[in-house]
Amino acid sequence: MLRASVRLALALLFVGTVLLLVGSVGARPRKPRSTPDLVQVVTPAQGATVPAHPDVNVIVMFPAASAENAAGEPGNVRAHLNARDVTGRFEPITDHNTQVGLRGVLRPNELKLGPHRTNRLRLLVRARQADAKGRTPRQIVHVHFHAEEAPDKPPVANIVADSRVLRPGIVVKFDASQSFDPESDALTYQWDFGDGSAPSTDIAPTHAYASADSSRTVRLTVSDGQMTGDATLTLLSCSLPEGATPGTLAIGADAALEFGAVAPGASATRSVDVHNASADPNSTLTVCLAVDGAGFAVAPTRLDLRGQERGTFTITFSPMAQGHAAANIALAATADNRSFVSLLGHGYGGSAPGPGPTAASTPVFFVPTSIASLVRGFLPNGTPIAPDTGVHSCAVPGNGAGTGDTCVVDADCAANGGTCPQSSVCVPGADRAGQACTVPGDCGTGSASDSCPSYSLFDVNELCSGGAGGLYLLSNDGTFTDPAPSATDAERSETVLGVTLDGSGNATGRSILDRTTSETDHLACDEISAAAGGRVYLAEHHEVNNDNCFRSDKESLVSVRKSDGATQILLPRIDAAEGLSDCADDIDNTTHLEVSPDGAQAFASFDSGGLWRLTPTPVPLLDQSYQESVFRLHPDGSVVFATIADGATTATVRVFKVSVLRGAASPLPESTLTPCGTFQVPDNQGAGSASVLAGLGVSPSAPGSRDGSILVSVATPSLIELGGGRASNLSVRGTVVFSSPADSASCTPLGIINLEEMDQLTF
Repeated sequence: MLRASVRLALALLFVGTVLLLVGSVGARPRKPRSTPDLVQVVTPAQGATVPAHPDVNVIVMFPAASAENAAGEPGNVRAHLNARDVTGRFEPITDHNTQVGLRGVLRPNELKLGPHRTNRLRLLVRARQADAKGRTPRQIVHVHFHAEEAPDKPPVANIVADSRVLRPGIVVKFDASQSFDPESDALTYQWDFGDGSAPSTDIAPTHAYASADSSRTVRLTVSDGQMTGDATLTLLSCSLPEGATPGTLAIGADAALEFGAVAPGASATRSVDVHNASADPNSTLTVCLAVDGAGFAVAPTRLDLRGQERGTFTITFSPMAQGHAAANIALAATADNRSFVSLLGHGYGGSAPGPGPTAASTPVFFVPTSIASLVRGFLPNGTPIAPDTGVHSCAVPGNGAGTGDTCVVDADCAANGGTCPQSSVCVPGADRAGQACTVPGDCGTGSASDSCPSYSLFDVNELCSGGAGGLYLLSNDGTFTDPAPSATDAERSETVLGVTLDGSGNATGRSILDRTTSETDHLACDEISAAAGGRVYLAEHHEVNNDNCFRSDKESLVSVRKSDGATQILLPRIDAAEGLSDCADDIDNTTHLEVSPDGAQAFASFDSGGLWRLTPTPVPLLDQSYQESVFRLHPDGSVVFATIADGATTATVRVFKVSVLRGAASPLPESTLTPCGTFQVPDNQGAGSASVLAGLGVSPSAPGSRDGSILVSVATPSLIELGGGRASNLSVRGTVVFSSPADSASCTPLGIINLEEMDQLTF
C-alpha cells in the first residue's frame, strides 16, 4: 500500500512538471509593472493606531518631483474606506494657491473603532497627463490602520513677528504658520493686535500701529473646530526724547542669568550692565525693559543714558512654586547699532543641586563648546558631573613612530615598541614646576590642563553612553600610529575609549577598546552592560582599491565588544541598504548612527539618501530631504529628530517622531511631517549667523518606562557684536525638555531646564 502511494505521488509530480514546462514554452518573462510615485500618505501610518475624536484625518501630499502631474482635478482621485466610497471626504491642500496635497476627514460611521479592528483605506490616483505611449499613469495605495476613540487635543499656537519694537506707522509682519494640531486637524486663525483694531483671520497678517504711546500685547488664537490654543507676544514701546540723537548700545554681565535653585518665598538677583558707548556726549540711549516669565521681575523698566554713561538693571527671581522657570527679558533700545535684544533667564523653585532636575531617568553627558575635549554631564537630580576622560601618551625609544599616541596602559603602546608612562613632572611656569605629577592638579590649584605632560584629555570626536555605567568615546584622527598600514585600505589612526562610571558619574576605570580607521566619524552604543556582552558600533571607513570601480570608499557597520574590544563586521557596506552598487555608485556617507538598546536594530542617516533602518532589514524612513545632523531613538522604538526655525525675534524648536511602521510604506519628505511639539526661544539674529541645535537626547522618563524625555539644546547668535567684554555670556543658550509618552504623536514642552549649550548631548 505504501509503495502504491509513493508511485502515485511520483506520477502526479511528473505530470505537473510536464504541464509546467509545456505552459512555459514560448512564454516571455513578464516585466513587473512600475508604479509611479504620484502621492505619499503622511497620515495615518501603515499599521498605526490613530485617535478618532471623532474623526480621522488623512493627509496625502504630492512629491515635489510629480507635483505638476499629480492628481489635482475632480475624478483623478478615488478613495474607499472599508469598501465604501469616501472620495467626497477629500479636499485640496494648497500652499500659495498651488495644490500640494489632499486632506480627507473620515467620519465615525465610516470607521471601525477598536484596537483590534482594522480599517482598510484604498486610494486610486491618476496623473493629469498621459505618458509618451498615451497611457495615463496611476498609483494605488493601500493603508491599513486602527482607530480608537480618544479625547481631542488642543492645537498649539506659535507667533513669529519680524519686530518686537513698536513704532508708529511702521508695518509689523506676523506669521502663525508654525502653529499646528497634534491630530493634523485643519486650523483657523484669529489675531487680536492689542490696539482695539479689527481682528484678522489670515495666517500671516500685517499690521501698522497708529501710535507707540505704550507697549501692546498681540494674541493669536488657533482653533481646530473643537478646541483652541493661544499665544501672546508683547511689542515694546520705547521713544527717544525729543531732539536727542540715538546712542550706541553695549551690554554685559559677570555671569549668565542662571539662578539655580531658589526656595519658594525667597529670591535671588542678577545684574546686567548697559553702556551708551557713543562718543557723542549729547546722544541718548533709551532702553525699555520687559520680562515675560512667572516669578521673574526687572527693575528699573527704563534707562536713559547720555554718551559714555552706564546703568544697571536688576533681574529678580522669586519663585512661588516648585519647578523649573524661565524668563524672556526683552530690551528695546533707541540705538544706532541695535533696536532690540532678548535675554534668557532660568531658575528652579525649590531645593536641588545645580540647575535642577533634568526630567530624565539616566545621566546626561555633553561636550561644552568652549573646550572640545571636555566631557561634562548632569545626574537626573541636576547634580553636575565631570567624568575624568584623561589618558596618557606613548613613549617610544628615540621618539620613534608611535610617540604621543593615546594610551591607558603599556599594552596600548606595544605595537610600536613603546610604553605608557603614568607620571611626569610639572612644566616650567606651573606653581609646582619640576615636581612629580600624574594629573594637572598635582601642579598647583588652577594649573593649566597641559601642566602635567603625562596626562591629557581624550580628543573627543563623538561619544555615546552605553548604559550600566559606561561611557564610550571616539577620537579624531592622529591618536594612533598604525605600525603596518595597509597598502589597499585606510590606516588605523583613531581610538575608541571606554570609561567605566560609578553611580555618581565618577570614572572608575578606562581602557582602549579599539584602534579604528582614519575618517571613521560615527559611533553608537547599545545599553547592554560589558559583562552581559554589550557592544559599541562604528560606521568604519574603508578604501576600495579597484581601478575599474567608480567607488573609492565605503563604510562598514562594525561592532566592538565592550568587555574586550573584540570586533565583528555586521554589514560590509552600510549604503547597500539604499540599493547602491558596490562599484558603480560613489559612497553615500553616513551622517549619524544609532542602535536600539538591545542592539537588534541599527539606524543611519546619509549625506543624500535620507534616514534608514539598517538592521535587521533595511527600511527607508525619511527621503533625501532629511538633512538634520543627529537623530535619536525613543523608548517606544520610534525615531526622534529636531529642527530649529529662525524668526526675526524668536527661534522655534520643532520635535518630530517617526515610527518604523510609518516609514515602511514609503520614505516621507521631512516637510510633510507634523511636529509632535514646539517651543519658542528668544533669538537675536546676528548678522550672517543662525540658530543651531547643539544637542539632542532621549531618555526613559523613569527606569524601564517606554515614555520618554526629549532634551534639545539650542544656541542662538552671539551678542558679542553689541560690545562689552562680557556680552557673550548673555547670548541665548539653553536646553529645552519635552515630555513624550509612548506611542503618542504629542510631545509636551516642559520648558527650559538649564542655560547650558550641550554639544553632542547623549544619555
